[in-house]
Amino acid sequence: MEIITQNTSCDKNVKFGWRYRSLAGSDSHHPRYHEYGEELRSLELQLQGRVDRETENNLRATMKLVIRSVAAALVLVISPVTQGSDGGGFNQGGFSQRKIDQQYELGKAHYKSGKVDGARLQYCLKTADGLKKLSRKSVRPFKRGPASDFVASLYSCDNADLRISEVIDEEQGQAVLYYLNKRFKLRLR
Repeated sequence: MEIITQNTSCDKNVKFGWRYRSLAGSDSHHPRYHEYGEELRSLELQLQGRVDRETENNLRATMKLVIRSVAAALVLVISPVTQGSDGGGFNQGGFSQRKIDQQYELGKAHYKSGKVDGARLQYCLKTADGLKKLSRKSVRPFKRGPASDFVASLYSCDNADLRISEVIDEEQGQAVLYYLNKRFKLRLR
């Protein structure tokens, strides 16, 4: 390596701001080669590493810019398409628009808030063993069966003689039946 400095008599130039170039075969003949050879090699590797890091950083910045541009273009293209459709679009709040089953919600409200003589109405099934609270296991015998059999077996848990169909009116009964049919996946006929 041949060292080219602005002032060769000053040793601080060896550490700061020096330029060098590689000359084939002349490295070992330079008077200061043995003194500064290792330091030169390490500086050359550091300089090469800086260039590689700068190139890598420039590539990363370019890739980020390209990805952001593509994402912005996709948003502009896809956004009007999804907002124009009925299903799967997004409203201004950013949440997906959910279709609400009004009949199900009405039946759920009647089921949860049903009252008889000031007391909350609890639904039970009358079986050979007695009254059982509604659960997937207790309603299993009614799956894919007639709705009339299911309605005939619904009783109040507090009073074993009080049939649910006698307590609530027909409109509420239909909403509750729709709710229970969907909730327990009965698929009543």
